Amino acid sequence: MNNLKISKELEGIVNILPHPMILLRNVNEHFVLIRSNQQAAAIFQIKDQREDLKTFNELFPQLANLKIESELLQVLTKNTLWRNKALTLSDDKNARIYDTMAFRVTATILGMVFHDITDQRNTEIELIEQQKFINAIYQVAPVGLIIADHDSALIRDMNIEALRMFEGKRHMITGKKIDDFLIPGDNEDKTSGEIQEGTFRKQDGKTLPVLFRKSDIHLQNTYYTIYGFVDISLLKEAEKELQKAKETAESASKTKSQFLATISHELRTPMNAIIGISGMLVKYQNDNLTPKQTEALQMIHQSGTHLLELINDILDLSRIEAGKMVITYETVYLSSILTEIKDIIKGLLKGKPIRFDINIADNVPKTLITDRKKLHQILINLLGNSVKFTEKGLISLTVSNENERIYFAVSDTGIGIKKEDQKIIFDEFRQADGSATRKHQGTGLGLSITRKLVTMLGGEIGVESEPGVGTTMRFWLPVLSEEQIRELGRNTERAIELAKKRVLVIEKDSGYRNSLIDYLIQSGYDVEPAENGFQGLKKTVQILPDILLIGNDIEGISCMEFLRKLILDGRLSRIPVVILGECPDERLTGQVRSVFSKNQPYATLRKILEEQCKPRLLLACTDDILNHTLLTMLGKKYSIIVSGQEDTVEKASAFFPELTIIDQDSFGEKTDSLIAEIVEKRPVNDTSPFLFFVSNETKAINTTALERIHHDILKKPVSESTLLQIIEQNLRLYGK
Repeated sequence: MNNLKISKELEGIVNILPHPMILLRNVNEHFVLIRSNQQAAAIFQIKDQREDLKTFNELFPQLANLKIESELLQVLTKNTLWRNKALTLSDDKNARIYDTMAFRVTATILGMVFHDITDQRNTEIELIEQQKFINAIYQVAPVGLIIADHDSALIRDMNIEALRMFEGKRHMITGKKIDDFLIPGDNEDKTSGEIQEGTFRKQDGKTLPVLFRKSDIHLQNTYYTIYGFVDISLLKEAEKELQKAKETAESASKTKSQFLATISHELRTPMNAIIGISGMLVKYQNDNLTPKQTEALQMIHQSGTHLLELINDILDLSRIEAGKMVITYETVYLSSILTEIKDIIKGLLKGKPIRFDINIADNVPKTLITDRKKLHQILINLLGNSVKFTEKGLISLTVSNENERIYFAVSDTGIGIKKEDQKIIFDEFRQADGSATRKHQGTGLGLSITRKLVTMLGGEIGVESEPGVGTTMRFWLPVLSEEQIRELGRNTERAIELAKKRVLVIEKDSGYRNSLIDYLIQSGYDVEPAENGFQGLKKTVQILPDILLIGNDIEGISCMEFLRKLILDGRLSRIPVVILGECPDERLTGQVRSVFSKNQPYATLRKILEEQCKPRLLLACTDDILNHTLLTMLGKKYSIIVSGQEDTVEKASAFFPELTIIDQDSFGEKTDSLIAEIVEKRPVNDTSPFLFFVSNETKAINTTALERIHHDILKKPVSESTLLQIIEQNLRLYGK
């Protein structure tokens, strides 16, 4: 009876426990299952506890060869505990991890309880993986990172980039105060998280100008401050050269503007005289003129008027391309400008069976902040085209307000435009076909100028047309805030400041592509277009652009495959990429420098390009005055630091140039040792190329120190064009 009572008590304990539990009996030093609760029965797939008396090895086949039973016998004899913190058990669905405890119940009965820790273990593994991932980012980040105690400001750790900038050993900076190395500038009162300018002191006492940001974090009951900083010494060194380039560009632009103003006056004055006199003769002709003479006068007047229109178009285009088409923002009353437009178009329509309507939506504001003259010119150009290409029917101008944009749609029932011609009508000196050009005359500049003006005003233009049915030209202008107006007003100045960088735009949407290209050209860039991935890859190889703008939905080669091909090509892998739309794969962040949504304003893209297209830094080691003059001419395109015998090694170590130019005649026998010293003081991963100027009298250069570094040798004298070509080739193929 006593044994039965104990059995019922044990069975009650087993069944009431919330965790899986089993009871094992020692039979001839082997354990046999005698009881299990429902949770354990599910794990071990026990159907009938009275008949399904599984042995220990049947319950735990993974432990069969580990002599675990002998350890469990010790639990019975010595009344100890046995534990396995990660025992994997499988039911009929999946495997789970259990923290398992074995303990003595009676002299012959062993109890085992299983606590499911699968979720906890998975969380621990996930945390470990996250820690590895974060640490990898921390170490490979191209930004210096330092972790310091919040209260004591003592440095605890730093990443590889911070050590590179420090140019010393880790133990020389850890344990010291951050204030000894990172010195805020005049804006030290800025709060945590804001970007500040400051100075970073290196191991040798020299300093670097940096931009830095700090952020406080709380970890394991301790407060830390993380400092992130980047070296901006190249920018500081380049400021003087950029200022010189700006002054040179402004001078050239001013000269061109003066020429345009002069030629405008010289051409327009005689043309106005011809038009005026011929017009008076036609108007006040008398019987002394024969019909042929009258017809000749009318032809002179009409041809003169047409020629003046052509001159005006060409001069407008020249001013736009020279960056001298000034945008003047003012409050424009739409009713006033539309009334003027209506009167002008009605005059053009005299004698034609065409109705002209203007429709304004109720939600359109009464005023618009824009350039009144440019808007007037855009509308006259578009409506004038409709008058020119419409013989009868209807021409309409519709104004609407959608999503903070004012839309203008010019529709007509004219001859229409073929689908293939819609791609070229906004190009310069192009019309839909030759017959239209001859019949209706014109330079083919009207729509090109119109698109450029729309872009300058911050909008976009497009076309919808069907041959024989008609055409709709639709453009929008933004509803501008005062800050946006100030920003757009700086476009001309920004264009002068920028060096001429080559941008390849790969985008399947021709309307968006053309609008974007116009904006980039106005911003001072040299732009190449591509319609699809195949064409884009071919042009990338041919021209090696400074930056790539790639639509995320390009055709031919997908965006993802295009990026893979760039990564696999050593020359192309250095070209920064901006994705137009969403990035196809977050793992490609090394190649993809930024993502630009097509809904964002172009000003945002310009800031991205300015950041990516900084001038390349060159170190010119020469004492030759002729070389100085030649390199000064290159300063328009590159940021150039000139050094002599005394400071070459110091400047090479301080500025990390992308190309080092050495004049052998300036250093003579010291050239070989100079090369070796420059290479020795470089970071291990710095393989930026060398370029040597030599003459026939100088001895050969010892290139032992340049085994892993590309170098070219040029015999003097060197022309500017040759030097530019070699520099560009070295920077594209071997630069950083």
